[in-house]
Amino acid sequence: MKLNSQNFNKIPDKNILEEESLKPPEESSKTLKINNIIPNIENKNQNDGNNKNEILKKNEETNNEIIFYSSTKLNMDNNKIYPSKNRYPYCIVWTPIPFLTYIIPFIGQTGIANSKGIIHDYSASFFVNIDDFSFGKPTKYLKLDLNEKEKIDYDKAIEKGDLKFRTLIYNFFRNNSHMYVAYILNQIKYKGKSDFNMIYIWWILIWRGKYISFLSFIKTYIGFFIFLLIIAIAIR
Repeated sequence: MKLNSQNFNKIPDKNILEEESLKPPEESSKTLKINNIIPNIENKNQNDGNNKNEILKKNEETNNEIIFYSSTKLNMDNNKIYPSKNRYPYCIVWTPIPFLTYIIPFIGQTGIANSKGIIHDYSASFFVNIDDFSFGKPTKYLKLDLNEKEKIDYDKAIEKGDLKFRTLIYNFFRNNSHMYVAYILNQIKYKGKSDFNMIYIWWILIWRGKYISFLSFIKTYIGFFIFLLIIAIAIR
């Protein structure tokens, strides 16, 4: 049989056939790579999500611990005074009145602090200071010895005193800061009594009041000593 040269040229090379058969389709290769990548991305996202949830859970647990610790610490220290922060829970407080206390050192401004230590004081007609003690920070305080019932009624009594004295005209001799404190003690029936007055508040602060520091003592009497010195020099 005689082969035609043209037909021979049409026969593909054996090596080319083998190479083509071994070569994977380009589209199939890309699909395979994508299919391999997608599960990895999904696994990574799932792991990242799990890690994020774990971190959020730990942060929430930590925050809860901090809140619990802070609340517990606040309750534990609720009865402690903090002069640097001007907080005197369950206390009557006192401070000098400029010029007047220099002449008569046992006369000053009186206030009362609620369960959080915030000072309230009556210093002018229709006005009660809250957390802004008239004439400066206290120099003397008296811790009230309250029972459980008195503590429950204490803050409400101060609020009631604020409302009442915001309707009253101030009078230095009859309706003053001492009367304001006496009214609040009467509301809670402190020590089983309801007849407190400004004389009692004035006397108990002199008799049982404690100076916050030595500097507070100096602040109270320095004006009086200077006043006496001026008089002594004038007489000579």
